[in-house]
Amino acid sequence: TNEETRAEAAEHIAQMGGTRAEKQFREMIASDNPERRQMAVVGLLQVSDALEDLERVQARLKDDNSTVRWSAALALGQCGRQEAIPWLQAAATNDANDEVREAATEGVTKLQSSIAWQRSLPDALKKAHELKKPVLAYFFLRSEKLCQQYEDGVLADKSVVDAAQEFVCVRLDAGKQADEARKHDVRG
Repeated sequence: TNEETRAEAAEHIAQMGGTRAEKQFREMIASDNPERRQMAVVGLLQVSDALEDLERVQARLKDDNSTVRWSAALALGQCGRQEAIPWLQAAATNDANDEVREAATEGVTKLQSSIAWQRSLPDALKKAHELKKPVLAYFFLRSEKLCQQYEDGVLADKSVVDAAQEFVCVRLDAGKQADEARKHDVRG
């Protein structure tokens, strides 16, 4: 019955991750309850890199509740997915709510100043071949705080972002792509 307790529960679900968390957030994002949708747009992109889930959150930029739209803009701005830039630009220009427009504008700025990650090694290899660039593969674990600190610190540093332009960068979840991690001898 307590909003703060429900928000903490959603955060714990996101921290646990996994297929059950993804399923829970997918159900919540389709809820009639705006508070559940708001928690889901934040949580879903913390546990899933799937394009379908990105599109689920993108659809909430048109939600009838401005808090849900604001949360969707924040989540998209933090997701690291370049595909979200045009969606956020549209929200920054067209949304009726000042806070949503501001969150969308900040999201565009953040995404434009971050590494453009590919989501699969085959896609990265194909693009690298086309551009004649080497591939930089970053393996991470969602539930690992050290990975989050690395992303927020080192990988967000402007000099690292600038240097990454020389590569086709791919971000791979070592938990979901364990075979790929073993194949490349990722140990930590």
